[in-house]
Order: sequence, then C-alpha cells, then structure tokens
Amino acid sequence: MQPVSLDVLVSASLPWAKEVIKNKILPIIESSVRNYLIDVHAARFLNKNLERFLSNVKGQCSLVNTLAFQNTPVELLDIYEPMSIYYDNEKKPYTCLIKDNADLLDNFNHILITDSAGMGKSTLMKRIALDCIANKEYIPIYIELRRAKDYDFALQVKHQLGLGEDISDNCLKKIPFIYLFDGIDEIPQQLKSKIVNLLSTFANNFSESKIIITSRHDNFLSELHGFSRFKINPLETNQAYDLLRRYDGRGPISSQLIKGLRLENGHNLNEFLSTPLYVSLLFCAYKFKPIIPRKRELFYSQVFDALYESHDLTKELGYVREKFSKLDSTDFHQVLRRLGFWCLKDGGKIEFTKDDLQITLQNIISKIPGISTSPSLFIQDLIETVPLFVKEGAIIRWSHKSLMEYFAAMFICRDTKERQKEILTKLYYSPESIRHRNLFSLCADIDYSSFRSSIIKCLLLDLKLSYEELKNEAAQFNCDTIKTKAEISLAGNSIIYLFDKDKENELLNDFFKGDLRAFNELSENGSHIITTITGVANHWLVIARESTIKSDILSILKSRKPSYFHKTHRFFNTDPELESNIMMEVGKQPEVKFNLTLDSLKDINKDKEIRLIESLLSFENTPQIKYDSALFELEQINCDESNGINQLLDGF
Repeated sequence: MQPVSLDVLVSASLPWAKEVIKNKILPIIESSVRNYLIDVHAARFLNKNLERFLSNVKGQCSLVNTLAFQNTPVELLDIYEPMSIYYDNEKKPYTCLIKDNADLLDNFNHILITDSAGMGKSTLMKRIALDCIANKEYIPIYIELRRAKDYDFALQVKHQLGLGEDISDNCLKKIPFIYLFDGIDEIPQQLKSKIVNLLSTFANNFSESKIIITSRHDNFLSELHGFSRFKINPLETNQAYDLLRRYDGRGPISSQLIKGLRLENGHNLNEFLSTPLYVSLLFCAYKFKPIIPRKRELFYSQVFDALYESHDLTKELGYVREKFSKLDSTDFHQVLRRLGFWCLKDGGKIEFTKDDLQITLQNIISKIPGISTSPSLFIQDLIETVPLFVKEGAIIRWSHKSLMEYFAAMFICRDTKERQKEILTKLYYSPESIRHRNLFSLCADIDYSSFRSSIIKCLLLDLKLSYEELKNEAAQFNCDTIKTKAEISLAGNSIIYLFDKDKENELLNDFFKGDLRAFNELSENGSHIITTITGVANHWLVIARESTIKSDILSILKSRKPSYFHKTHRFFNTDPELESNIMMEVGKQPEVKFNLTLDSLKDINKDKEIRLIESLLSFENTPQIKYDSALFELEQINCDESNGINQLLDGF
C-alpha cells in the first residue's frame, strides 16, 4: 500500500474545485446578489478561497489514517470495504450500502448516523462525500465538529468559503451543498450544548438542504428533531476478511490471519470482526506478533507493542527505530496512561496545539519518579516512532478517541490502586456517565474483579433500593409483581405507545419520520433516547427508553452471567396470546401510552398490566436482570469484595 500526502491529493482536487465553482457556485451568487463579482480583486479573492476550501475538502475526504499502516495516510478508496447503514423503521425499513451511486440522498434530507466507538462513522462520511463529488450532484461541505466554532453555522460556512456576510442564507440554500458534520461526541464538553443547539437551528433553517451528522450515542442528540436516525450495520465476517485482504493487497499476512480466524471459528471474536476499528487493530497487532487476541484490552496492548517495537522496513531485518525520548516501552506506556486519564478528566480532550501538549506532558512527566525526558521529544515519538498521534497542521491529536480511552482505563485499573473503586463509582454516578460506555467496557476487560465489586455492586444496590421503595408503597402486591416493576425500571425511564394499525395517527407518523419530540420528557436530564418501533399483531408498538449507562453495565454482566437475565423477544410479533392480552388491557382505543418511571410504576395497580408491560418491553434489546439472581450476585460480592485475594493472603 503506497502512502500519499494530503498536499498531493489537494493539488489533484483543484480541477474539480474550479469546475464546481464555475458551473455551480458563481452563477447562483451572480444571479442572487447583483454586482457582487464586479470588483475584480473581490472576485479573485472569492475564487481563491473557494478553490482552497473545496480542494481541501476533497483531499481530506480522499485520505484516511489507520493503525493498520501505523497512521501513514493512504487513499480511502484503496482500503474502503463497502458498509451499509439502516433506518430502523418497521413500517418502512431502509438499508443503504455506501458505495458508488448510493441512493441515500434520494430518500432523506436530514440524517443522523449514530453508533459505538470504531464503527467507521468518519470513514462513511468521507465515502459519502467522495460519492457526491463523483456524481456531481451535490458539493460536500465537510466539517469536523471538534473544530467548529460556537456561532451561527451558516455564517461559519460563509467564512470558510470566503463569502461575505452580505450573502443571504437564501443564496446559500440555492447552491447544491450537502453539509457533513462529523462527530458531535468529539465537541469539547463545555461547548457541546451550545453547538448542538446551533446545529438544530441550522437544520431548521436549511430544511430542504441535505445534512448528515454523525456521533457516538450522546446525551445531546435528542435536540436534533426531525432527523432520520440511522445505525451502521456491523461487518459480516466475509467483509472483515475482505478488509484484511485490502490492507496487504491479498498478501501473506492477511491470508495467514484469515486462516487463523477460521480455525478459531468464532470464539468471542465476532464482536471484533464486526467493527472496522478492531479489524485494523487486529491487522496491526498480527503483523507484529502472529497471535489473535481475544479481549479488547489485549487488542490495544498488542497494538501498542506493535507500534513501539515496529521495525523500520528501510533498514536491516530486526532494526527497531530508536526513540527520541529514550524511554523504554514500560515507561512510555506509563506516561501514556497518565496522559489518557488527563484527557478523560478534561472532558474527553483528544487534540492539542503543540504548546498545550508540551505543557501537559511536562506536568505529567515531572511527577513520575524515575522518568526523565523532554516533552517535545516524547511528542516527536508519538507522531513518528510510536504513531499513536496524528499531526494535522498546527493540531496534534490522538489517532482515535478509543486509544485515549484505553490508556485512561489502564491508568484507572493499574495505577490508582486503593482509589480504583472510588474512581469507577464516581464515573458511574456522574451525570455524563453514558459518555464513558467504551471506558467501562475496557475497565471490565482489564480488571473485572474490581469492576464487579464497584460498578456492578452499585447497579445491583440500585435495583435493591428500587424494590424496597416499591414494596413500601404497594404492600398489597405479590412479591413477584414488585420484583418485575423493579427490574423494568432499573435501566432507565421509558415510554410505551400502542397504536391501532387500522387507524391513521399523526403522532405515529411523526415517529416514523424520526420526529421524537413526544419523548422530550425522557430527555429532560439531557439523556439520549433509544427507540424501537415494531408491529405486534394489529398494533404498532413504539418503545422509547432513556439511554443510561446502566443498560451497558447490564450488558457487560449478561455477557458473563447470561443465566441471570430474562430472554429478550420472548414473544413473536404475531403471538395470539400477546394480542389477546393487549386487547384485554387497551380494548379498541386508537392510542395508548404507558409512562414508565419508578413513581408511575407505583400507581399501576393491576398485575396483568405489569405483565403486559414486561412482555412489550421484551421487544427491545435492553437486558432485564432477574431480581433473585441480582440478589444472589450481590450476596456473592458482599461475601468477598477482594474476589479471593484476602483468602489467598491469609497466613502470609
């Protein structure tokens, strides 16, 4: 795979930029604003700005940094394995494969793509931009939101294009731009609320323009009304294999790796093969050491070893490039752990100016006994010899946010000793806990014993407290019903709607269009909302649940103790018994709403209604733990919070 520079791709993009400016932008400006281009100097200035910005957009979207090549830039189209996104709407389901001539923009104006770490959201955005350029219908405006400013987005676009503020928004709307806003989750935390509100205002103003936004699941996404909400389909195994083959041009490394994966025959690797980031990490790690890691922690650890020990292929076999900082891998890793946690504590910061990073590293290194090195040399290593960071102009950033989270998780689990449980508990109860879902998953991989005796214990205590509160309010209920109430309230508040399929309903139509404003009461605390829409016999079932970290913790526990949990999807959509229960409870009402909070559950006095609610909630994927199993696990934790360590030390 041949490396390529951004400058080369930007230069190669100039002819396209000039053609677009001449044929699609200037005619609209001239027809909208009389005499705007009469001034020769002003016209030349505008042309230069437009050429610079648009050629940069195409160059930037043509390029990708991946750990598979130690962050050496390569052309996106050389390694892109077509991925699909889906609109989860049973009444009108839609899936689109993002490749040449994708029809996504024919069907939707405003699109929100959300998914977890490493699913390839930024890569998809760049591929969509390249498809727009190739088809010549839309002109991509690609904006990384971590660099966005906190003022009107229409004005920001005008400034970037070199347009004066006297150019109206209506003029901008006539130009066939598609606005690609990448990474809400990477906006600095102190600016996020304001910038998301500005995005929402921009979307409302530019209602007929094409707008796509990407993000991890984030509390602020509920502000984006009227966006069609998409997710990324996980890679199929054959797609993961094709991606590996692209990385070395169907060479011996990918062949040997794929052979090993087939011999493993799953064995907990499907999760990794379904995620583009982990496929690239796997390739990077396997090149260095032909061992297939089976845990997230081992993926990242092996990648670090691979990058640190990476051979300089221009030198003799086995030559390892000397580090500018003179630090061995152990000390280098220790500094990175502290830097990762510093970034986490600073709102998930992932990019710096060189001066800011030097100051931060100086503060970190000066406090580690036995380590002495220059921050500037350490930064040089981060960019060149251990390329975990990428330099983009004056900005230096982590090559992927999940790398920062890995080192932060390692710091929590390896360096904080007696404060580890305190830190994990504080993160769990933080209002921003949902932002740390990837961190929690890593911590569970690195040190499950401490995770269990802190985070999982907190979760189970929350369940027990809910049960006690419900029991005190409803002595007339049998214990099983109270347990069910506690179980279904644990993961967060939710709302259920049932709509008669035979009757037209405006609210239901809004849900199908992605307008979730009816669920705003669930997001009063800034929560992200997860929705499920499915048909159940003669009804449409709509479930909206507050997305909390508890559902992620439940999933982690379920992966280790599946017998503790009720089955999801316990009924078929056409189950006659369930339809009968629905008819008994709601009759022929065209629309029925269940508002499920801990307080509202206290007021539901019929056992049958609780059973129906539990049945309906089984159609979504949030794990529901069995109360008795939760109590058993809590007792096990309380009996030995040291997880056997104290017993081992007895008599020592």
